[in-house]
Amino acid sequence: MDDVRLVTHPQAASNWYITLADIILLLMTFFVMLISMSTISDVRTKAAIDSITASFGDSGPHGRHEPFVASDGEVLGAQEFQTRIGVVFQTAIPAARVTEIKPGKLLSIELEAESLYQSGTADLRPAQRAFLDRLVAAVAVPPPGRRLEVEFSAAIETDGLLPVGESLSVARAGTFAREITGRGLPASAVTVGIERGTAGRLRLLFRLVQAEGTATGRN
Repeated sequence: MDDVRLVTHPQAASNWYITLADIILLLMTFFVMLISMSTISDVRTKAAIDSITASFGDSGPHGRHEPFVASDGEVLGAQEFQTRIGVVFQTAIPAARVTEIKPGKLLSIELEAESLYQSGTADLRPAQRAFLDRLVAAVAVPPPGRRLEVEFSAAIETDGLLPVGESLSVARAGTFAREITGRGLPASAVTVGIERGTAGRLRLLFRLVQAEGTATGRN
């Protein structure tokens, strides 16, 4: 009877290591998926609990609310005040860019000079006189405990020092100051000037600051 020789291939003998590694990777993937699903479920459960307790006014940990103090109402009033100014501008000059830099505190308006002035002059467009009437009416009464400051800047392109003396930008700034103070806005609340920037651009800042002799209502 012929001897039977058993031939072993080294590569075939090591295949079970590869199979074991595949199984371990699959198990790890499975447990990672289970953990992820559990985390999502916990987040959804907490959100549902918060929603229910808020609806029923629960006084427990999920139902706590910050106490309302006087300055909260003043902040809301300040935001409404800013919104009113923005609406006045966007109604009269739709291209004006309105930006709330600090809600309830600082509002920026940017626009083209010729949307407010006649081309090449410091004279207001006749149609915009009514706009200034509405603007001054909108800012005439600041929110309680607040004082309004208005800053008007006309941009000028220069690589050196800003020009001293009369120029179109300076004249336009002066016209704006005369027009709004002539409509009743206190001169002490208005600052005008020129700044470096794209020629023909105007920037207005409406700043609400704490009025003298008033408290913030917070520690």
